[in-house]
Amino acid sequence: MDNNITSSNDHPAVPPLQDTNRVIEKPVSMVDFVFAILAFILGFLFIKNGVCSDPGIGMTVFCLLFVAISLIHAKRKNIPIGFSAYFGAGFISLFSLVFVLSDNTFIKLWTLVFIFVSVIYWYLCMFGHLGGKKIDDIFIVNLLKSIFIPFESMGQIVRVIPSDLKKKNGASRILYILIGLLIAVIPTLIILTLLTKADNAFGNLINYIFSDIEKIISVNILPLLFGIPAAMYIFGMMFSFSEKKERFDTGFKKSAKLINSCQSVSNIIICSALTPLLLVYLLFFISQSAYFLSAFESIVPAGMNSSQYAREGFFQLCTVSCINAFIIILTVFFGKRNENGNISRVQKTYTVLFSVFTVALVVTAISKMVLYIDLFGLTLKRVYATWFLLLIGILFIILTIKQFRSKMNYMRAAVISFVMMFGLLVFCDVDARIAHYNINHYVSGDLETLDTQMFDQLSDSAIPYLFDAYDKLPETDQIMVKNKLLHLSNRYRRDAYSRSYRSFNIPSAIAIELFDDKGYDLPRIFGWEW
Repeated sequence: MDNNITSSNDHPAVPPLQDTNRVIEKPVSMVDFVFAILAFILGFLFIKNGVCSDPGIGMTVFCLLFVAISLIHAKRKNIPIGFSAYFGAGFISLFSLVFVLSDNTFIKLWTLVFIFVSVIYWYLCMFGHLGGKKIDDIFIVNLLKSIFIPFESMGQIVRVIPSDLKKKNGASRILYILIGLLIAVIPTLIILTLLTKADNAFGNLINYIFSDIEKIISVNILPLLFGIPAAMYIFGMMFSFSEKKERFDTGFKKSAKLINSCQSVSNIIICSALTPLLLVYLLFFISQSAYFLSAFESIVPAGMNSSQYAREGFFQLCTVSCINAFIIILTVFFGKRNENGNISRVQKTYTVLFSVFTVALVVTAISKMVLYIDLFGLTLKRVYATWFLLLIGILFIILTIKQFRSKMNYMRAAVISFVMMFGLLVFCDVDARIAHYNINHYVSGDLETLDTQMFDQLSDSAIPYLFDAYDKLPETDQIMVKNKLLHLSNRYRRDAYSRSYRSFNIPSAIAIELFDDKGYDLPRIFGWEW
């Protein structure tokens, strides 16, 4: 046998061909697993404190924990934490105090939305996705896109479970079971409701079984189930913002490219479309100037009473102002730019004219609202409407200045103005200011009547002023105030046991103390249950 002849078994093994298209996943670290657990805790706390109960101190605690965990997560990802990151953390923490300082549900709802958007922007800045220019012309578009990006990474919370835990403890299976139970909640409740109505015996059985379980499910089980998607989104935020920088860069470049492609509408088209509207506004102000501007001098036109004049045309003026804002946005968005990226002089002129007319409409509407407030006092709707009009007026003034100062960052000025106006609204204790104004002006004789029904619309911040009014008013009016206080105390008794410590806020605590001091003997509504 020839020794040079070798068997095929003697040849060295040929390495198998590798799939170059296969993505090699990073090994799972214990740090990611820990943050996944923290995300589950945060998701549960969010549903428990923000959805299943009236947002109070529990929501504030959630926000503070979220901010702290986010900073720790950024440090663990070797992200340099500078002044802007700590400033953003302090900013979000500051607005989270609204849930403790206010009992106004409307204010707290919009504060929650504001904090959520602020967190997205904070993450963009902290993880370096905005580059040097943090607020530019496409800021709003990029911000909205960033809200949806974490949805793509929600499933990463399952991947970070260590493989040994998956094998030994079945942690991933438990997660899948919980997701399945969450999906089954709604159809199960619908079917149970239909069956209980179809058969009385079965209905009595279900009521007997769930008489005690219902409370347990509503207090703990439902927050746990609905906390799962919240936790998945929170972890998706942590993962996508820290790991997918290229995803944001690509998305933002596409946004800029899309907007640049849209900015191609001819100035001739824009001028032709806006000229008839400007002529209508000019004719309107010339023909109705004496009628509308009389509000500045508190003069009521002949044939009308004060109430009719104050109300007439107000909402129409508000609507026209909003339409103008929309038109200007479209004009700026689609208008053709020059080689420097600026709009033409003709377009600037039309923008200035529209802005001036809009500001004039806003001022006129506010003057009518001021007259109406002088006659009938403040309400929540009147305050919100005035605030919104002031915001529109400020934004149009900034837009006008922008046309004369091309280097001015309009979007940054608009964002700062909005934040300041929103902060003024949520921290000024609107309900207390309304009650204080109406009571003082009624006592001084500036208001003919005191609308006590208005106190039903106000939060607990108004209660101290209602007690104060009882001491200031004559005996004939004291009966009216006392009946209102009795009505409010009965409402407290009715709602006492439906609230928990998570809903605690300072105005409600002060109101309860006042009722107790005056002998209304209300039950303690805080600290009863978890």
